[in-house]
Amino acid sequence: MGSTKPWQASGAVLFAVLFGINVLNYTDRYVLPAVVSQVKTDFALSDTEVGFLGTAFLLVYAVSAVPAGIIADRFRRTSLIGYGVAVWSVATLITGFTHSFGQLFGARALLGIGEAAYFPPSTTLLADTFPLERRARLMSWWGLATPLGVFLGFAVGGLMGQAFGWRAAFSFVAVPGLVLAIVVSRLQDPPRGASERLLAGAGAEAWTTTVRKILAARSLSFSILSQALAFFVLGGVSFWIPYYLNLQFGLSVGSSGILSGALFVVGGGIGTLLGGHLADFLRERGVSSARLLVPALGFVVSAPVILAAVVTTSVTVFLVLFFLAGGLLQMYSGPMTALSQDVVVPGRRARAVALSLLIAHVLGDAFSPAAIGILSDALGSLQTSLLLAPVAIVVAAAFAFVGCRWVATDRRVVLIEAGQEGAARVFD
Repeated sequence: MGSTKPWQASGAVLFAVLFGINVLNYTDRYVLPAVVSQVKTDFALSDTEVGFLGTAFLLVYAVSAVPAGIIADRFRRTSLIGYGVAVWSVATLITGFTHSFGQLFGARALLGIGEAAYFPPSTTLLADTFPLERRARLMSWWGLATPLGVFLGFAVGGLMGQAFGWRAAFSFVAVPGLVLAIVVSRLQDPPRGASERLLAGAGAEAWTTTVRKILAARSLSFSILSQALAFFVLGGVSFWIPYYLNLQFGLSVGSSGILSGALFVVGGGIGTLLGGHLADFLRERGVSSARLLVPALGFVVSAPVILAAVVTTSVTVFLVLFFLAGGLLQMYSGPMTALSQDVVVPGRRARAVALSLLIAHVLGDAFSPAAIGILSDALGSLQTSLLLAPVAIVVAAAFAFVGCRWVATDRRVVLIEAGQEGAARVFD
């Protein structure tokens, strides 16, 4: 035990802290959808303006991920995460004190800056701490924080909003993040590539060179395009679901938040874990493309389920279908996150995650809440505008299926660049 390296000994603690932060990441993000009906009333907002609140966060988040990724590949990652968590927690607190649409818009944008400093360095920290063979499973367990955080955002936001008003909800969820910001900044940072015994494989280089080398991995390029469309569906639909339950089926703000969150955390949680375990199971049995194949299968099966949920007039049927769709859609989480590390050299992985976030969010959910809101205002029907979702997810599945053919080739290139030519011969 005395010879165990510090970063290996702290692996369980590191995972626990990053998991807790990831829960807050989504909790703080999804309080607004839970109380959106109250915010609309206070500020007299249209559906279009409400949609742009989601866009403000996601667009700033996507753009800010790029400098965060550059910093994460060169400096201490746990410190960067600590600063990011502190910023987004303050932004969440500020949201509860806004008194105009402009102030609310600005607070959501600041939230995006803080959260952007979390995902790129955290992904690479986990990849450098735990074995390659368990990577999709590990990322899926980490990704379980997503539905849990969404649930807490919906539930806490809905209950606090109904009992004390929407402003109290934001103040309540801001405090835990400030505590975790201090904790994570004190954790150790493992060497890049440590878990695979790979050289970092990249140093300081022009951003254009980084982009060219990352996108040269065609499996990752198609994964990003697939993820963009999945984000469009997940971001747009999850943002509007609590309001849709209130509008279409007459449920209260509190009930809408709790039901949306509960179904998302259970269905999405099952799907997240299933996707990661299934991808690793298939990869261990020779299916090299498993970490892209599993998301593709989840997406294509989810399309008719989403369609049926949108057109039903029964709240019971809607909730059951929403549960199933959430599980199928979330099967992508662990496998695609693992793939972003598998096919990129260690010294470039945070930038790869940042580039993926930039493209996927800008093309995906940065504008999906606003797009659905605009279409709803134009058509006079939120239900009709939600029919965009099943179409988008079919295209997402197609991109993922196409990318499967290049996974093994891209992994071989990584091994060669990172000093493991012998291991790369396995793919010859």
